[in-house]
Amino acid sequence: MSLPARFRSLSFGILLLIAVSLPASATSPAMPDTTTFNLADHRWTHRPLLIFAPSDTSASLTAQHERLDRELDGVRERDIIVVTLLAHGPSTYEGTPLHADTADRLRTQFDIAPDAFRMLLIGKDGTEKRRYDQVTAPETIFQVIDAMPMRQREMRRDSTDAE
Repeated sequence: MSLPARFRSLSFGILLLIAVSLPASATSPAMPDTTTFNLADHRWTHRPLLIFAPSDTSASLTAQHERLDRELDGVRERDIIVVTLLAHGPSTYEGTPLHADTADRLRTQFDIAPDAFRMLLIGKDGTEKRRYDQVTAPETIFQVIDAMPMRQREMRRDSTDAE
């Protein structure tokens, strides 16, 4: 039994409306959620360690991440957050993918060439404290942080809290 022409066009219109209104995730592969990263959001709470590299296959990047992973207690104790910023590939903030323009914005802000490996330690006050151009032992980074007046106060406060 065939529907009258006016019902067939109405049915087609409804199907088309449903298809157009479906969210993109229902019709395409899922993309991971991304986030933005702004240094100002971490002022007075964290010490960002910005790691710039050409791509996730950079030997220096891999070596630096391995070293930091072995010293996670020290990283956490000093309120360090790791932000990996790649010229080619997905950048991350504490493992969460960043919007593509975030790496470009920070690379421009700190004048980092796309083919360079660089690490920047940012203090809780939001200013650049140290710049490294090679893989660096976490202990070296910790020494820089531990010499900062704010960190000295944190350590005194932590030692009195422990008593």
